Amino acid sequence: MASSGYFAPPPPIFSREGYYIWVVKIKAYLKAFDLWEVTEMGRQPGTLRKDPTLAQLKAHSEKCAKGFKALSCIYFAISDIIFTRIMACETAIQAWDRLKEEFHGSESSKQIDVQFDEDALWNWNEQKIMKKHVSIHKESSFSNEEGRLVESNDSQEKDYEDDERV
Repeated sequence: MASSGYFAPPPPIFSREGYYIWVVKIKAYLKAFDLWEVTEMGRQPGTLRKDPTLAQLKAHSEKCAKGFKALSCIYFAISDIIFTRIMACETAIQAWDRLKEEFHGSESSKQIDVQFDEDALWNWNEQKIMKKHVSIHKESSFSNEEGRLVESNDSQEKDYEDDERV
């Protein structure tokens, strides 16, 4: 399958998480073996003309095998749970389209997913900022010599009783 001494690592495994990352990786993997076109376009070789030459038979056989190689790569690049959803697919494009339909979704669901991801990121950043603020606030607390806790906060309130002792 590999040519010119190139040994690709095993295909990336998709198991429900990170679909968009998996798509980029598996596309590159299929392109490395010249299998992406048959996956994306579903092009199958036409029928042979009468009395083909040996070279034409070999070329036709290799083109037919590309579809099965692409389908095999997709089968091995997904977890068993996801495989059960596409195992009835007979071509690489059918399997690809089924995965895309299920995990990529429609345009409206993608917009909802993106909005959810942005909201989740925003909330995560807010929580991180709040934790940082609390941490800084705790670090700014100190005890004076009399053992009394003196805090500085956002309103810049200070305890001026000890200003003379510098």
